[in-house]
Amino acid sequence: MRVFGRSRNQHGTSRQPLMRWAGLFCAASGAVLDVAFGPYTCSEARLFLVLLLRQGPGRLWIGDAAYCSYVHLALLGKAGSHFLGVRPASRNENRLRKLGKGDELHVWTRPRPEHSAFARFLSDVPETLTVRVLRASLRRKGYRTRSIVLCTTLLDPAAYPAAELVHCYAQRWDVELDLRAIKVDHGAGHLNARKPRTAVHEFYACLLAYNLVRALAQQTGVPVQSSVTRACRRCSRKPRTK
Repeated sequence: MRVFGRSRNQHGTSRQPLMRWAGLFCAASGAVLDVAFGPYTCSEARLFLVLLLRQGPGRLWIGDAAYCSYVHLALLGKAGSHFLGVRPASRNENRLRKLGKGDELHVWTRPRPEHSAFARFLSDVPETLTVRVLRASLRRKGYRTRSIVLCTTLLDPAAYPAAELVHCYAQRWDVELDLRAIKVDHGAGHLNARKPRTAVHEFYACLLAYNLVRALAQQTGVPVQSSVTRACRRCSRKPRTK
């Protein structure tokens, strides 16, 4: 209780402690590359910052509006990586120029320290940031078509067409399925350990089991989009004998 804390909402206080965690998933294999965790009162944006500072250059990070702050994007650019995600609704528009239909360049201004949750990093980032804003309709089979506004630090429309970026963001939904698999199929949703150190070990054991299934599925040719349960069935299926 003292380490992770408990959640509180309109229904009261939870009986059991809750761990807050954020993971970095590989888009190619679905495996977990890195994870950061902390008490329930710790925000996912702070955990994302921990993951950001650990990683090297040359990555494309895909996330939602919670991870699309000025500091996050500026630090990623400083580290040699890029970001693609939903633009925060609270962000004021300051259009620089139009690149195409629903494709614009915007200039973001560094927030004041009292308006930022990461004030201690503001001195390390530039005063302005050029961001590409995309407005498009997200169409997925089996789901309703919805309008989205994306922002990215990939500014070249010739090298990074808007349609490909929208399609790339649409694949982010696979992470939600992976999170459900880790919590439900591999038991990370409810840990049985009573001590914080043992709980962390149990949590990593669940991630290890998940990554092993993903690695075996990739070796046997199971599609990445396939569920973990289906992947386990296909991997354990005996080959046909002639």
